[in-house]
Amino acid sequence: MITSRRVGFAAAVVAALLSSAAADYHEDQDVYINVKHPALGGAAKALPIQALGNVAFVAQEGAHQFVRATSGVGIDHYYIWLCIDGQCVPVDPYTINK
Repeated sequence: MITSRRVGFAAAVVAALLSSAAADYHEDQDVYINVKHPALGGAAKALPIQALGNVAFVAQEGAHQFVRATSGVGIDHYYIWLCIDGQCVPVDPYTINK
């Protein structure tokens, strides 16, 4: 069973392993979409949305850093943060400019 403690530990390990790689993450360009609805509030509290969001962020940053490490090409990127009742999940809208 995947617990939030295990998810947090995995995210910390991946972040530590990738911390030496440079990224082209432009946090100032992030977009936040906040969704509030009574029906979603209960579901958001029952699901580990924030833990999944942390893992998704680390995984997406790891993918960017892998591309840079293996090809030397950095991809400028930002995230669209989908927030449901205060818990957020990042979506990386991949765009490649030539």
